[in-house]
Amino acid sequence: AFSGNAGSGLDEDYDAPIVEEDNAGFTGIIVTQSRGVKVQANSGSRFRHLVDGSRSWDILVDGNHAYDCHRPPFGSHYGCSDWNITNNYARSDLAGGSGCLWRGFNVLVSDNVFEGVASSGSYGFYDTVGTDADLAKTYAVSHNKFRSARTAVGIFSKIAQANIVENEIYGGLDGTAYSPVLISSQNADKVRISGGSIECALGGSAVELVANSPTARRMVEIKDATIKGYTAYAV
Repeated sequence: AFSGNAGSGLDEDYDAPIVEEDNAGFTGIIVTQSRGVKVQANSGSRFRHLVDGSRSWDILVDGNHAYDCHRPPFGSHYGCSDWNITNNYARSDLAGGSGCLWRGFNVLVSDNVFEGVASSGSYGFYDTVGTDADLAKTYAVSHNKFRSARTAVGIFSKIAQANIVENEIYGGLDGTAYSPVLISSQNADKVRISGGSIECALGGSAVELVANSPTARRMVEIKDATIKGYTAYAV
């Protein structure tokens, strides 16, 4: 377990331009080739990633605080699955900071607050574009508060099931081209968006779905969500 650590050593209001390994860190805690690790109650400022990992399963990332990171402070690289990313806080006024970039397989993301307060560049929770050869993934994204300049929830890889439930989602400050929720997958079988709120900062569309899986096994459900601020389409 990694717990109770504080990193960077710089005041949160330190505003010099980012130079990695000079006045900013690269990774605070990285979990590699491990299983059952707990990363809890750590804090850091001005990192590229506060908590990262590769080739690791069954990992808990809980109750950590990240400030003014210039890339998403939480997430993973390749070969990770069955991570629980819960009760974390991230706030950044740097473009590209805040949030979680997930590059693994199955993940649960719940009860986090990710605030990208820069006027451009930030995301909430998002993953990377997949390929036809990828395994389909299961995502559970619930009870979070995401505020971002671009897309607040973006899923681009193959989806076995994505449950996006009871979140407070605000995005699109970078322009109407960025929908707060974007599902753009080569293969999406089950997508559920339920409860909570979704708000566009500058108009445009609130929820954008691009899913190329066969209609015979595609299921999309959107219900009980408050959708506001859009000038084009709610969905």
